[in-house]
Amino acid sequence: MKLWWFTFSIFLMFCAVSRAATLVPPGPLNTATWTSNGNPYIISGDVIVIPTASLTIEHGTDIQFSSTDSFSYGLDTNKPELIVQGALYVQGTSNAPVIFHAISNFTAGAWYG
Repeated sequence: MKLWWFTFSIFLMFCAVSRAATLVPPGPLNTATWTSNGNPYIISGDVIVIPTASLTIEHGTDIQFSSTDSFSYGLDTNKPELIVQGALYVQGTSNAPVIFHAISNFTAGAWYG
């Protein structure tokens, strides 16, 4: 039993480590859907949901913002922003929330938008 549990634990650790992040390119974003399969979504520069587009973020999705803005656009040129000119649909639940936070921590004000 212990050997089975040890093998299963190693398998779970491998699955967690092997998941790659989704790097969101800065700039205009056409209609897209982000799912937990792409976790985490890394925003390192301003992402702009254009007026004719929509971004749907499904439950359990993790959106992380870097500490500096590689695009230097928007209202704060030092912090990455999610700028919504079109539509944003966030479909979090109490059991699988959508989380927006800084990569380094959950400190308020680390990102803008």
